[in-house]
Order: sequence, then structure tokens, then C-alpha cells
Amino acid sequence: MRSAYSSREDKKLGEDISTPSDRVVNGGALFEQNCSSCHNFSESAISPNLSGLTCQLETDWIRKLIKNPLGLIAANDERALKLLASYKTEIPAFSSFSNLNPATILSYLHIFKSLPIEILGDTISNRIPEKIQNVGIRGELNLFAQLPASYTMPASDKMTKIEPIAGTKRMINDQRIGTYELIDQKAQHYPDLKQLRSDMVSKPGWDTGPASFAFYPELEKNGLFYTAHTEVRAIQPSYLGYTDSLKAFMQWVLTESRMDDPNAKTFKVTNREVLRIANSSQALGMQEFAFNPNS
Repeated sequence: MRSAYSSREDKKLGEDISTPSDRVVNGGALFEQNCSSCHNFSESAISPNLSGLTCQLETDWIRKLIKNPLGLIAANDERALKLLASYKTEIPAFSSFSNLNPATILSYLHIFKSLPIEILGDTISNRIPEKIQNVGIRGELNLFAQLPASYTMPASDKMTKIEPIAGTKRMINDQRIGTYELIDQKAQHYPDLKQLRSDMVSKPGWDTGPASFAFYPELEKNGLFYTAHTEVRAIQPSYLGYTDSLKAFMQWVLTESRMDDPNAKTFKVTNREVLRIANSSQALGMQEFAFNPNS
């Protein structure tokens, strides 16, 4: 009877992965740049613990997952579907990877051969015996508005910010599409950032796309508002970058936009780039900015 960790040739899983030092170093650099914002080798959180991965799963399947995770999901791969159900989001596809990239990442993953340590003992008992006081406050949630789906896979929307503007407007941000205005509880582009920012990308990663917005306090007078979005690295020089060997994964761009008539339902927009910053990963970029109301 074959072991669960055996291939058809009775080889142990991972035996076909080589770990020369140069490949491990290159794979580690790729992992840090593309994967480390979600994955680690110590615990499962927003994504599974990768420790011992190459000793538990077939190398070819891991390679397919790195290269084209959405393809596995589209093919109804049982393991990929279970991961999607457990962690509620798909692994971003890195279509720009060469055929060598997955191999170097596999070499790096293979140096973490130790299987996750099983946590034993009582992990569910309440360590804080004092009860939280019930002060009697109750709230009722009702559906107010629904944004159009911006993606075909869960989550269908990435709502990251809701803010009232100029006392009358309700603005909401979808990190794949851009800013909406809620009018009669229906979402309308304000404006369509995908058309205004032709170089904008909204994947891979958790924190890419149109991250946030801020409207000038006197919007109705000058029509100024600001947005931050991501673009592929090296399209234009960054104002702030890296002086060492750390490579830029993408760029965050802060743009000032001016409406020709801020009080009209439809308007034209002129844009001025304010800031362009290099970022070494797809996460933790220019996530939020605002005007100081006390300045």
C-alpha cells in the first residue's frame, strides 16, 4: 500500500525539487516580493502555513497553483476549491512569471521541510473569567445599498471606504473599480477611474487598485478631489524609490483631479499627478489619506 505522500513511482514528495544555493536565493527574493505579504512558515492566518508544503503535496500541483491558480479553480480542482472555501479569496495569478520562476520558488519552499507543529492541550478555555458588562445597547442592521459586482469570484466587491462629502454626497470606494456616489441608494461612478487611470492595475494582491479618495473641503467651489491607485512598476520614474537591491514590485500614484463643474451631475475632469512612490510588494502601500479638518 502506497503512502499518502508517495507518487506513482514510489518516490517521496519533493524529491524532484533541487535546492542549489543560487536558486534558493532567487526563489526567496521572489517569495518576499510576491508572496510574503500573505504567506509565512509559522502559522495559518489569512492564508495557509507553507511549512512542509513540498513534502505533503505533489510538486506539479504546487507549480500549477503558483503559475495559474484561477485555472485550477476553473477546472474545479478539489484541493483548490477547498482552499478558496477556507480562506475566502483566491491566490493572485502571476502571469508575468517565466517558466523558471515557479521552479525557483519551489526550491525556496523546499528548505522549509518541517511539518506544522500540532498544537496540543486546552486552547479553547476562557482565560479571562471576568464577564463583559452588558450595557443594553442594541442595534439593527438593514440593507442600505449594494455595489455592482466588480469580480466574478468571492469577494465580489472590495469596499474599503465610506465617507460623506460636502454634507450631501455619500461616497464609497471599491478597490477594484474606484469611487461611487450613492444616489437614491444606487451606486454611480464618480467618476469611472478605470477610464481616467488607463495604467491602473487592481491585482495581484490584497492592496492594489484604487486604494482611497479624499475630497477638498471646499469641493463645491474648486472641484478638487484626490485618488491613490497602483500601476505596474517602471512605467514612469518614481519620485521616491529604493537605493539598495530591493526591487519595486509596483508604484503607488497620488493624483489631483479637478471637475469643471462640481455641482453638475456630469462633468469633465483634468488630472495632475502629485506623487509616485515605488513599493516592494502588492500590499501595505498608499492606503489612506485625508485633509486635516483643523488646519
